[in-house]
Amino acid sequence: MSETHVRTREELIAASGCPVVTHGRYEARARPIRSTLTRPHPADRAVIVLADGFAVWLEPLDAPASLRPAAERERLDGEAVTVRGIAHEVMPAVGQSPLASCLSDVHDVEEDS
Repeated sequence: MSETHVRTREELIAASGCPVVTHGRYEARARPIRSTLTRPHPADRAVIVLADGFAVWLEPLDAPASLRPAAERERLDGEAVTVRGIAHEVMPAVGQSPLASCLSDVHDVEEDS
């Protein structure tokens, strides 16, 4: 069985609900918060920015795995990466969550060589 590779938003939407290999740039980000307060939040989560500029969160934001390890964020921030997981056009979440795309069950985040 061949792997589905995702490099654009269109490819992610077509593969929603399926295992994928996603290629893009790793970017550490803070969890988006609806608030009028301007205090800074830690950039303890991550997105993969696809070739077309579309950002895909690593894990649903209410999942403990969405908190990415500090060593991973420091090593990969800004780098080209390959990530394996399940594609979701809209983040599966319990309660309120942004209408954003994500990868769940992320089991491999590797720097491209």
